[in-house]
Amino acid sequence: MSLISSNIKEKILTNLNDIINFQDNTWNNLDTEIKFKIIHNLCNLLKKNSNFITQPNITTITQPITQTNITTIAQTIPSTNIPLKNLRPKKLIQFCGINKQMNSEIYDEFRKNIINVNRDFRTNYNSNNKNYCFANLSKNKYECLLNNYNYNIYCFLLKNINIINYKYFYSNLLGENQQIIFCEHKKINNSPNKIFSNNCFKIKQINYKDKFLNIEFNNNISLQMELYLTSEKITNNIPAKYKINLINIF
Repeated sequence: MSLISSNIKEKILTNLNDIINFQDNTWNNLDTEIKFKIIHNLCNLLKKNSNFITQPNITTITQPITQTNITTIAQTIPSTNIPLKNLRPKKLIQFCGINKQMNSEIYDEFRKNIINVNRDFRTNYNSNNKNYCFANLSKNKYECLLNNYNYNIYCFLLKNINIINYKYFYSNLLGENQQIIFCEHKKINNSPNKIFSNNCFKIKQINYKDKFLNIEFNNNISLQMELYLTSEKITNNIPAKYKINLINIF
């Protein structure tokens, strides 16, 4: 026995077809696959927030979809936040395609810079001046330590932004998450189904603020990275990693 009648199924398919073919320039420029992902995400939003369905300005499935309805829905949708890998700064740089094999001189520059950062750290924070763990540091010193380390990584990335292998960096960080994100598609060789090529896919900007590093790509995808310490014990090197979140705005 079917859960719903053929008549209801037909109405659902008709309304879904109306949504897919909704006449709007921005919507029409999207690939059909990305439209399906957005609709799927909206369904999950309805599931998580049952009150959303009963709002008076939201059209039910049996009512026609209008521009006003879509605008109302769109204004309530937050960006998608996906936690990615936690990486040490050295690994993050290698994910950019900067390593001993491909960019030995630039990679050595990064390595020497980090050595200097850790040397300064050892000079200021060691057992001789009774610094044994990070918990003993003042809040100001603790934050300055992270902020300065993060600033060094930011400066290096910004200086070498033009040699970063964008596709390699993007793919390494996202992994299988590429299947669940919404990213802008461009026509490449007259095919709207191919994602950005190496020539037009790039980092739009890199921003730094305290212990946070933000990298924005030109396909509505951003990476928010927060530097944190992985150990409370003070040793020879700063035990830092980036907690990385993907911010998908659509």
